[in-house]
Amino acid sequence: MLTTNSSCSEEYIDGDGATGCYTSSTLWVWQPRDEVKGDVARMIFYMATRYEGENGEPDLEVIDYIPADQYTNEPVHAKLSALLKWHVEDTVDNYERIRNEVIYSYQNNRNPFIDHPEYVDMIWGNTTSAETVHAESQLLIYPNPTNGNIYIKANNTTEGYPFRLKIINQAGSIVYESNINDTLTGIDLSRMVCDGLYFVQMIDSGGSVIDTQRIIMQ
Repeated sequence: MLTTNSSCSEEYIDGDGATGCYTSSTLWVWQPRDEVKGDVARMIFYMATRYEGENGEPDLEVIDYIPADQYTNEPVHAKLSALLKWHVEDTVDNYERIRNEVIYSYQNNRNPFIDHPEYVDMIWGNTTSAETVHAESQLLIYPNPTNGNIYIKANNTTEGYPFRLKIINQAGSIVYESNINDTLTGIDLSRMVCDGLYFVQMIDSGGSVIDTQRIIMQ
Protein backbone atom coordinates (compact mmCIF):
# COMPACT_ATOMS: atom_id res chain seq x y z
CA MET A 1 0.00 0.00 0.00
CA LEU A 2 1.16 3.52 -0.78
CA THR A 3 0.76 6.27 1.76
CA THR A 4 1.95 9.75 2.69
CA ASN A 5 1.27 9.46 6.40
CA SER A 6 3.73 9.10 9.25
CA SER A 7 3.58 5.28 9.11
CA CYS A 8 6.26 5.50 6.38
CA SER A 9 8.97 6.68 8.74
CA GLU A 10 11.88 4.36 8.01
CA GLU A 11 14.09 5.01 5.01
CA TYR A 12 14.67 1.94 2.90
CA ILE A 13 18.36 1.04 2.53
CA ASP A 14 19.53 -1.34 -0.16
CA GLY A 15 22.97 -2.57 -1.17
CA ASP A 16 23.86 0.81 -2.66
CA GLY A 17 22.78 2.78 0.41
CA ALA A 18 19.92 5.22 1.02
CA THR A 19 17.18 5.11 -1.64
CA GLY A 20 14.99 8.07 -0.72
CA CYS A 21 12.08 5.65 -0.31
CA TYR A 22 10.36 5.04 3.02
CA THR A 23 8.60 2.09 4.59
CA SER A 24 7.62 0.70 8.00
CA SER A 25 8.80 -2.22 10.09
CA THR A 26 5.25 -2.92 11.28
CA LEU A 27 2.93 -1.95 8.42
CA TRP A 28 2.80 -3.03 4.76
CA VAL A 29 3.26 0.49 3.38
CA TRP A 30 5.65 2.15 0.96
CA GLN A 31 6.50 5.68 -0.13
CA PRO A 32 8.70 6.09 -3.25
CA ARG A 33 11.25 8.88 -3.60
CA ASP A 34 9.92 12.32 -4.49
CA GLU A 35 11.20 12.24 -8.08
CA VAL A 36 8.90 9.37 -9.11
CA LYS A 37 5.82 9.79 -6.91
CA GLY A 38 3.76 11.23 -9.76
CA ASP A 39 5.02 8.52 -12.12
CA VAL A 40 3.84 5.84 -9.69
CA ALA A 41 0.44 7.52 -9.24
CA ARG A 42 -0.18 7.72 -12.99
CA MET A 43 0.86 4.08 -13.44
CA ILE A 44 -1.71 3.01 -10.85
CA PHE A 45 -4.41 5.23 -12.36
CA TYR A 46 -3.74 3.51 -15.69
CA MET A 47 -3.98 0.05 -14.08
CA ALA A 48 -7.28 0.97 -12.38
CA THR A 49 -8.63 2.10 -15.75
CA ARG A 50 -7.30 -0.84 -17.72
CA TYR A 51 -8.45 -3.68 -15.45
CA GLU A 52 -12.23 -3.64 -15.10
CA GLY A 53 -12.93 -7.27 -14.22
CA GLU A 54 -13.68 -8.52 -17.73
CA ASN A 55 -12.49 -11.80 -19.28
CA GLY A 56 -11.36 -13.22 -15.96
CA GLU A 57 -9.17 -10.22 -15.15
CA PRO A 58 -9.27 -8.52 -11.73
CA ASP A 59 -11.39 -5.39 -11.25
CA LEU A 60 -8.64 -3.18 -9.87
CA GLU A 61 -9.83 -0.27 -7.71
CA VAL A 62 -8.11 2.59 -5.91
CA ILE A 63 -9.32 3.02 -2.33
CA ASP A 64 -8.63 5.70 0.26
CA TYR A 65 -7.96 3.57 3.31
CA ILE A 66 -5.46 0.93 4.37
CA PRO A 67 -7.26 -2.45 4.54
CA ALA A 68 -7.40 -4.08 7.97
CA ASP A 69 -5.83 -7.15 6.41
CA GLN A 70 -2.53 -5.82 5.10
CA TYR A 71 -1.94 -9.07 3.21
CA THR A 72 -5.29 -9.04 1.45
CA ASN A 73 -5.39 -10.54 -2.03
CA GLU A 74 -8.20 -8.18 -3.06
CA PRO A 75 -7.36 -6.18 -6.23
CA VAL A 76 -6.98 -2.80 -4.52
CA HIS A 77 -4.40 -0.03 -4.32
CA ALA A 78 -4.27 2.58 -1.57
CA LYS A 79 -4.38 5.38 -0.83
CA LEU A 80 -6.23 7.45 -3.39
CA SER A 81 -5.63 10.73 -1.54
CA ALA A 82 -1.88 10.05 -1.52
CA LEU A 83 -1.83 9.25 -5.24
CA LEU A 84 -3.77 12.42 -6.11
CA LYS A 85 -1.32 14.46 -4.04
CA TRP A 86 1.68 12.88 -5.76
CA HIS A 87 0.13 13.42 -9.19
CA VAL A 88 -0.15 17.16 -8.50
CA GLU A 89 3.22 17.59 -6.80
CA ASP A 90 5.29 15.53 -9.28
CA THR A 91 4.02 16.52 -12.69
CA VAL A 92 4.72 14.76 -16.00
CA ASP A 93 8.29 15.33 -17.18
CA ASN A 94 10.18 14.54 -20.39
CA TYR A 95 11.55 11.27 -19.05
CA GLU A 96 8.02 10.03 -18.39
CA ARG A 97 6.84 11.16 -21.83
CA ILE A 98 9.75 9.39 -23.54
CA ARG A 99 9.08 6.20 -21.58
CA ASN A 100 5.44 6.36 -22.66
CA GLU A 101 6.54 6.60 -26.30
CA VAL A 102 8.92 3.66 -25.94
CA ILE A 103 6.18 1.51 -24.38
CA TYR A 104 3.83 2.53 -27.19
CA SER A 105 6.40 1.47 -29.80
CA TYR A 106 6.38 -2.07 -28.35
CA GLN A 107 2.83 -2.52 -27.07
CA ASN A 108 0.83 -0.09 -29.23
CA ASN A 109 -0.90 1.33 -26.18
CA ARG A 110 -0.05 4.26 -23.94
CA ASN A 111 -0.89 5.77 -20.56
CA PRO A 112 -3.53 8.48 -21.17
CA PHE A 113 -2.75 10.12 -17.83
CA ILE A 114 0.71 11.00 -19.12
CA ASP A 115 -0.64 12.43 -22.38
CA HIS A 116 -3.53 14.18 -20.59
CA PRO A 117 -2.83 14.66 -16.85
CA GLU A 118 -6.13 16.55 -16.55
CA TYR A 119 -8.00 13.25 -16.97
CA VAL A 120 -7.02 12.33 -13.40
CA ASP A 121 -9.03 15.22 -12.00
CA MET A 122 -11.91 14.47 -14.38
CA ILE A 123 -12.22 10.96 -12.94
CA TRP A 124 -10.96 11.11 -9.36
CA GLY A 125 -10.65 14.80 -8.53
CA ASN A 126 -12.33 16.12 -5.38
CA THR A 127 -13.14 12.61 -4.17
CA THR A 128 -11.92 10.58 -1.25
CA SER A 129 -12.38 7.09 -2.59
CA ALA A 130 -13.22 5.08 -5.67
CA GLU A 131 -16.41 3.99 -3.90
CA THR A 132 -17.48 7.64 -3.63
CA VAL A 133 -17.01 8.12 -7.37
CA HIS A 134 -19.22 5.12 -8.10
CA ALA A 135 -21.90 6.10 -5.57
CA GLU A 136 -22.20 9.64 -6.92
CA SER A 137 -22.26 8.72 -10.61
CA GLN A 138 -24.99 10.46 -12.59
CA LEU A 139 -24.71 8.08 -15.54
CA LEU A 140 -25.36 4.36 -15.83
CA ILE A 141 -23.25 2.91 -18.67
CA TYR A 142 -23.08 -0.73 -19.71
CA PRO A 143 -21.53 -2.95 -20.86
CA ASN A 144 -18.07 -1.62 -20.05
CA PRO A 145 -15.69 -2.63 -21.62
CA THR A 146 -17.72 -2.78 -24.82
CA ASN A 147 -17.32 -3.94 -28.39
CA GLY A 148 -19.16 -0.87 -29.63
CA ASN A 149 -22.77 -1.05 -28.44
CA ILE A 150 -23.41 0.71 -25.15
CA TYR A 151 -26.49 1.72 -23.21
CA ILE A 152 -26.60 4.94 -21.22
CA LYS A 153 -29.17 6.07 -18.69
CA ALA A 154 -29.14 9.21 -16.55
CA ASN A 155 -29.45 8.63 -12.82
CA ASN A 156 -33.15 9.03 -12.09
CA THR A 157 -32.35 11.12 -9.00
CA THR A 158 -30.83 13.80 -11.25
CA GLU A 159 -33.00 16.77 -12.18
CA GLY A 160 -32.97 19.01 -15.23
CA TYR A 161 -33.43 16.78 -18.28
CA PRO A 162 -32.44 16.72 -21.03
CA PHE A 163 -28.65 16.68 -20.70
CA ARG A 164 -25.92 16.91 -23.31
CA LEU A 165 -23.79 13.81 -23.68
CA LYS A 166 -20.26 13.90 -25.12
CA ILE A 167 -17.88 11.01 -25.74
CA ILE A 168 -14.25 12.15 -25.98
CA ASN A 169 -11.15 10.25 -27.07
CA GLN A 170 -7.70 10.43 -25.47
CA ALA A 171 -6.68 13.26 -27.78
CA GLY A 172 -9.55 15.38 -26.46
CA SER A 173 -11.63 15.16 -29.65
CA ILE A 174 -15.40 14.66 -29.47
CA VAL A 175 -16.37 11.42 -31.22
CA TYR A 176 -20.07 11.46 -30.28
CA GLU A 177 -22.46 14.12 -29.02
CA SER A 178 -26.21 14.04 -28.37
CA ASN A 179 -28.95 14.96 -25.92
CA ILE A 180 -30.12 12.36 -23.38
CA ASN A 181 -32.83 12.17 -20.75
CA ASP A 182 -33.63 9.72 -17.97
CA THR A 183 -34.61 6.94 -20.38
CA LEU A 184 -32.26 4.22 -21.58
CA THR A 185 -30.36 5.28 -24.72
CA GLY A 186 -28.57 2.82 -27.00
CA ILE A 187 -25.50 3.98 -28.92
CA ASP A 188 -23.51 2.07 -31.54
CA LEU A 189 -19.92 3.33 -31.47
CA SER A 190 -18.42 0.51 -33.53
CA ARG A 191 -18.17 2.61 -36.72
CA MET A 192 -17.09 5.79 -34.97
CA VAL A 193 -14.23 4.82 -32.67
CA CYS A 194 -11.26 2.47 -32.44
CA ASP A 195 -10.24 0.28 -29.53
CA GLY A 196 -9.04 2.21 -26.51
CA LEU A 197 -10.05 4.46 -23.64
CA TYR A 198 -12.82 7.08 -23.95
CA PHE A 199 -14.46 9.53 -21.57
CA VAL A 200 -18.21 10.10 -21.34
CA GLN A 201 -19.26 13.55 -20.13
CA MET A 202 -22.70 14.53 -18.90
CA ILE A 203 -23.30 18.28 -19.36
CA ASP A 204 -26.18 20.33 -17.97
CA SER A 205 -28.11 23.07 -19.77
CA GLY A 206 -25.66 25.68 -18.52
CA GLY A 207 -22.70 23.92 -20.10
CA SER A 208 -21.24 22.58 -16.85
CA VAL A 209 -19.84 19.03 -16.71
CA ILE A 210 -21.65 17.25 -13.89
CA ASP A 211 -20.27 13.74 -14.39
CA THR A 212 -17.41 12.08 -16.27
CA GLN A 213 -16.98 8.34 -16.67
CA ARG A 214 -14.59 6.18 -18.63
CA ILE A 215 -15.39 3.42 -21.11
CA ILE A 216 -13.10 0.97 -22.85
CA MET A 217 -13.62 -0.11 -26.45
CA GLN A 218 -12.17 -3.53 -27.26
